[in-house]
Amino acid sequence: GYTTAIAGDTLRVVVSSSCSTAVAKKFAIKAALPTAPTAITIAPIQTNVCAARRYRYSVPVSTASGFTGYSWSFQGPLSSTMTIDSGSVTSRVFTAIFTSNSAATSADSVKCFYTSSCGNSLPKGAKLSNTALAAPAAPTAITIASVAQNVCNARQYRYSAPNLPLASTTAGAATAWNWELVGSLSEFTNIDSGEVNGQRILVSFSSNAAAATGDSIKLFYSSNGCGDSKVKASKMSNTKLNVPAVPSAITITAIQTNVCGSRRYRYSAPALPAASTTAGAATGYVWNFVGTKIPTVDSGDVNSRTFTAIFTSNDAAATGDSVKVFYTSVCGNSLTKASKLSNLALGKPVAPATLTIQQVLPDACGARKYRYIAPATLPVATATVGAATGYLWTAPFGTLGSTGTIDSGDVNSANITVTYTSNAAAAAGDSIKLQFTSVCGNGAFKASKLSNVAKLGCLTSGTPITSRVEATSTKAQVYPNPNNGNFTLNVATGVTAKASATVQIVDMLGKVVMTTTATNNNGSIVANIENSNLQNGVYTVKYTVGNVTNSIKMVVKK
Repeated sequence: GYTTAIAGDTLRVVVSSSCSTAVAKKFAIKAALPTAPTAITIAPIQTNVCAARRYRYSVPVSTASGFTGYSWSFQGPLSSTMTIDSGSVTSRVFTAIFTSNSAATSADSVKCFYTSSCGNSLPKGAKLSNTALAAPAAPTAITIASVAQNVCNARQYRYSAPNLPLASTTAGAATAWNWELVGSLSEFTNIDSGEVNGQRILVSFSSNAAAATGDSIKLFYSSNGCGDSKVKASKMSNTKLNVPAVPSAITITAIQTNVCGSRRYRYSAPALPAASTTAGAATGYVWNFVGTKIPTVDSGDVNSRTFTAIFTSNDAAATGDSVKVFYTSVCGNSLTKASKLSNLALGKPVAPATLTIQQVLPDACGARKYRYIAPATLPVATATVGAATGYLWTAPFGTLGSTGTIDSGDVNSANITVTYTSNAAAAAGDSIKLQFTSVCGNGAFKASKLSNVAKLGCLTSGTPITSRVEATSTKAQVYPNPNNGNFTLNVATGVTAKASATVQIVDMLGKVVMTTTATNNNGSIVANIENSNLQNGVYTVKYTVGNVTNSIKMVVKK
């Protein structure tokens, strides 16, 4: 039989005969080994799939005698990231997947040799053709769109990214978006729609501030296996959202201006302004008054657009008397609009136009009567003067007036009757006064001189000459004077017979506040008066002895 020779094998031949043995001869046997592969073909199949790049490796078919197969091997850093997914290291053609995205280095290579029954060929080597597969390129732009820019504390912006880039010959495909908000405004954000890995997100801001340095939106792509792209950043476009503008005007309407102590005004503000590109919408009103004239709100309230208020003061608006209003909003309150109050002074009634004096008949000595008549109609209110509500008489004054006493009506009646104990004619200073009253205060006085003429046939004291039966004169003294309501009246009557006397204390309005009696003894009357209820003022002490009546002034001062 035959045995396959291999390299290094030798053949030894010895020739012999009967004559002798010849010297042996050795012959070297040369095996027929395959020649090395002429080339290694590297074909990229899938080079842009991150962590899964595929290459095909092949060599020519060997025609060498005894050829049996192929043997492949890899050297270098990339070899540890390679996995054969089609064929094998003994196939003429096979494919391999690399999980590394790096480019081949000088040490990265592939080798192949033929195998045969005679032995293996020399190897053929080739450097790997892998080029670097980079992460996706950074996003080219971020689109910022204002969705609700003028809603206080709820402004919305939409952020949009380009479509995910596909793989290229040098970069892997992006698989997701990644958003991030940074800066001081990021603390006031909430994603209302979309998500941080989506192409678009809708973000609401609870802050109304403008974007400051450092406030930005950032975006990068991520990919499976190639890593993340570089970051694209854009400054946030938020502008400041202001509080509403100040109210443009306050309208003051006079409703009832001539009712003393109850004047009414209406105050109105403009309609609430809607939101603008720079300011939030107003949501309400706040009113207040400053100064000395603070009214009472009687319709609406201080948060209404329109309300009415009543002033108890009848004075004109002074410096500093004003009404103010501002708008409220979720963004904050507007500036304040102020307007001076329009109140004019509401005056007191004018003085009565007339004061009529009539003498009441019959006319008796020491008891002369006069009627004083006010105008029949009280003046009504005007735009500047309040309506009169009543009358106020001042008791007659002067030498003659001090002897008068109101005996019909009172100081607030339209008509009064006054009785005078003096029979003298009215002199300079003898007069009576009248004024109208109102809620605005008492009006000016109308004064008229008393019309009394002298009553003939009477003594000065009031006793008719023909009826005089007692003393012609009296002398009186009050002491102490002034006093505190406790005093002594001493009257020298000149009448020796025992007789009674009447003493009256009359106030300045002619009202009798006290009456008492005393006894005449030996030509004089002594009356000790005690009345602690008397108020400070000037009083007339009237005393009557028989038919003689006289008076003396007394001052009470406590």
